Amino acid sequence: MTLRTALIVSLIISLKSFSQIKFEKGYFIDNNGIKTECFIKNIDWNYNPRTFEYKASQNADPKNNTIRNVSEFSILGESKYKRFKVSIDRSSNRISKLRMIREPQFKEETLFLKVLVEGEASLFSYKENNLERFFYSVQNSAVEQLIYKLYKLEDNKVGKNNRFRQQLWSEVRCENITMGQVENVDYYKNDLKRYFITYNSCIDPNYKNIKENRSLKEAFRFTLRPGINLSRTTLDNNLTSRRREEIDYGTNLGARIGFEAEYIFPFNKNKWSACIEPTFQYHKVDQKELTYIPSSLILNTLVSSMDYMSIEIPLGIRHSFFMNDHSRIFINAAYVVDIPLNSKFQLNLANGNSFENLKISSGQNFAFGAGYNYKNKYSVEFRFLTDRELLIDFVNKESKHGTLSFIFGYTLF
Repeated sequence: MTLRTALIVSLIISLKSFSQIKFEKGYFIDNNGIKTECFIKNIDWNYNPRTFEYKASQNADPKNNTIRNVSEFSILGESKYKRFKVSIDRSSNRISKLRMIREPQFKEETLFLKVLVEGEASLFSYKENNLERFFYSVQNSAVEQLIYKLYKLEDNKVGKNNRFRQQLWSEVRCENITMGQVENVDYYKNDLKRYFITYNSCIDPNYKNIKENRSLKEAFRFTLRPGINLSRTTLDNNLTSRRREEIDYGTNLGARIGFEAEYIFPFNKNKWSACIEPTFQYHKVDQKELTYIPSSLILNTLVSSMDYMSIEIPLGIRHSFFMNDHSRIFINAAYVVDIPLNSKFQLNLANGNSFENLKISSGQNFAFGAGYNYKNKYSVEFRFLTDRELLIDFVNKESKHGTLSFIFGYTLF
């Protein structure tokens, strides 16, 4: 293991110690209908849970509770789950696994369903790996699945059973809802939530849902990210048929400025996000001298320079560790695509005559970073970029370019 790799691994391990797991105010209702107010560990489940951790008080020891003992639990203002015995169709939506059966294949199971909409008509969801199903109840009726299923046709095309629209039209409809509105509903969470909220608002003009969709501001962040690059570049050049010479351009400072778009995933308490950061970076090094002996055996001096500017496009994943409501530490990893802009190595003889020009055509590399963010507004990041090859179009020449970056961030919105 190299020193750089060891530092990265130790940094990730140490950062985990800062990760705060919050127990937030909530309640659960047991099988006897007794409601217990407590603090529940808020994992912000992406998949429906079967168990959860809770504390009687913030200073108490955590305990576990399961679907066997609990009929309902909630983290106030965040999420609510209710236990139901339902008939669920687990047919796969993967094209390769479709069968020529149009009707759902129901199986009775006891599940915690997530409450999406509560009111005259309630909407619930169940998610597990690649499976997502939606359920509904009207006027406290039995909870049923909204039916949507893909199936295979005889010509190997894909058919769709959209019976959920018939269910909405016959059971979840008021006089203000038209057939066109029902036909425009797709089997997606946000579409169904909007429809159920529309129905409940039609029944009760004062209706308010337990929680509305998060805003674009909550889902996206856009950040200006200027910084400094500390780079080291080498050029391994086949000067003659007899000899190779390495030119070491040393360690040099360069400038960078990026604009990052970040999407925060709607689970696990906003800890995971995806980022893309188009970045302009520039490095220039002059007058690196090298002596070489050509076939004439006459000693010559070669003067080399590098002019390298490009647009880097890191595509990455970020994980945050929340220290408190205002501060978080984050780590990220990215795959970096580099687009050189009129960049080259230039090699001249000492008398000024041109010896060789090498156009830079770079490869891809990886970036690993760690940083600190304050109030989702200001940030600093230390980033390590693995070596990037700058002469991929040449067979007998190669150049390695590695970078350490110190990046400042200011979130615009």
